[in-house]
Amino acid sequence: MIIDFRLRPATRGFLNMHIFRNQERIASWSGKLGMVPPPSAKQGDMELMLKEMEEGGVTLGVVPGRQANAFMGNVPNEDIAAIVADYPGKFIGVAGIEPTNRAKALEEIERFVVNGPLKAVGMEPGVLASPMYADDRRIYPIYEYCAEHGIPVLLMGGGGNGPDLSHSNPIIIDRVCGDFPEMTVINTHGGYPWVTEILFVAFKRPNLYLCPDMYMYNMPGVSDYVMAANTFLSERPIRSSASAKAWSSSRRCPSSLKSCPTCCTATRSRRSSSISRAGNNPPAGRFQPLLRTSRRTHVPPYSRKSRRRKAFPPEGFAAPSRPAGAAFTEALCPPIHPKP
Repeated sequence: MIIDFRLRPATRGFLNMHIFRNQERIASWSGKLGMVPPPSAKQGDMELMLKEMEEGGVTLGVVPGRQANAFMGNVPNEDIAAIVADYPGKFIGVAGIEPTNRAKALEEIERFVVNGPLKAVGMEPGVLASPMYADDRRIYPIYEYCAEHGIPVLLMGGGGNGPDLSHSNPIIIDRVCGDFPEMTVINTHGGYPWVTEILFVAFKRPNLYLCPDMYMYNMPGVSDYVMAANTFLSERPIRSSASAKAWSSSRRCPSSLKSCPTCCTATRSRRSSSISRAGNNPPAGRFQPLLRTSRRTHVPPYSRKSRRRKAFPPEGFAAPSRPAGAAFTEALCPPIHPKP
């Protein structure tokens, strides 16, 4: 089962977003990733999008609402609830929240998530009309409410999620996860380009899930995401297309990518058994990374044989002797003041 965790359907309020309005800009952006926008995005055709999902093997789409600046466009939560109702079994809804109006934000969370059909909360503080940082203390009462009710929170932290790169700094996500350890945080855009740093945050914060989405394709740092997915992050990377921005020309992972971390992982929710659970029942053992280098060419999966290093030291090599204990320490780090 493949779940696209950040899917934007070609219907209702989504058609007012910049990714549907400005086709030329989106085509240029997608081209930088070696991809093309899907035909459904170009035509604004929902039925075509459902067909593309089927062709790509996508069973479910997680659809986030958006409360942002005028350029990005807004998608009201009424539209998200309607999409979930119009296409039963196809989409999981996420309520988009505007944190500057705290009373309205809490009211919408209660109406659409606690007592409604949506399963999580999404915020993008850096792209509000008046940008904020995700660790702004004015947002903390909303985090407290979500933590109390077991509601997962999607935070855009990466990519162009603010006026400058400071809004993507992983320190911000680290603070939020540390201050609310019982709250599940999904970092959309995966902290890009601070890849190494956000991976370490995920290493020490078990409540953080990473969703690199479009930055998992043909971008520097992909191998680091894959390395983490092969080890400590094996249960916490999330597959997402961030459509309709950048879809691959095939829109489907090749068969050798069945165990790719972008297609077979899970996101748990403390509010219900899960808000989404994506997985292809991968074989036991580590993921076999397959890095996309172009639309048609792929690097074959690494094999254990190809990665095996030659024995060291080589035959006939005599390792130099070294002093033991304190003598060895002093040989490496001689004291500043010699002993009398």
